[in-house]
Amino acid sequence: MGEYYIIKITVRRKDFFLLWDCEREPVFLTDENGRAVFFGSLAELNAFVEKNGIKHSDEITAYDLDDTAVTAETLDCGEVINKWNIISDFALSSGLEFSGEDKSYNNIYNKLFFGCNLPAMKHPHYIPEWNASEIVEINRVLSEGAALVRMILK
Repeated sequence: MGEYYIIKITVRRKDFFLLWDCEREPVFLTDENGRAVFFGSLAELNAFVEKNGIKHSDEITAYDLDDTAVTAETLDCGEVINKWNIISDFALSSGLEFSGEDKSYNNIYNKLFFGCNLPAMKHPHYIPEWNASEIVEINRVLSEGAALVRMILK
């Protein structure tokens, strides 16, 4: 088992903490029923990992799923793709289907990915142009994904 990373997801203006491990599936720590384990506070998470001897990074990566709406002018490829990916990981770890995994979104996802301009990609700087239907689809996918997360994190 690799080292876990602490993820903070905000839904309904409330923070939830989960343990994420990119080297295994499901990527979030799950319970005996195969559902993602979440904690209502960092103190609860820390007590759990100490009791169970789970190694984790002290760094916390935060995702605000109360704020998922974007426009062509406000769309940040890195922020959108990070939310899309964490929702996808959460759905996988909770046994839920997420439409963002549908191949019909590959073109939008790829545009977001290349728009991140990751140094390892070694391609010319790319600033994607978004049409109205793509913005609608991005907002629909993120809104649906946030609703999936809210359904579990109560």
